Amino acid sequence: MYTVYSYFQGKSGTIMAPSIGSKGKFPFQVQMAVPFPSGREAEIAHKSLAVDAEPKRSRCHRSMRVENTVMHVTIEADSARALRTSVNSFFDHVILVTETIALFGPPVAK
Repeated sequence: MYTVYSYFQGKSGTIMAPSIGSKGKFPFQVQMAVPFPSGREAEIAHKSLAVDAEPKRSRCHRSMRVENTVMHVTIEADSARALRTSVNSFFDHVILVTETIALFGPPVAK
């Protein structure tokens, strides 16, 4: 089973709701850490999810990186509604990827 940790991060680094009055194109942000059983599975998930980039007209921006066995994801949006929609869509894709990995078994090392 995979556990997803998410939180809102403010300028001071403390956990808090994002400010609506923030400067910049995307004032709303969520950062997530998605742990995987192995680094190889984290890389497979990252490569699978990186293909589905946000459209250019999107009201959101997503960035991802992998560190060891954890995939770190940041999603920024211009409204709370757009952020919620993007996060829900991302989780749907993460569930699909993790179910596919589980169905085919652990990946073979490179």
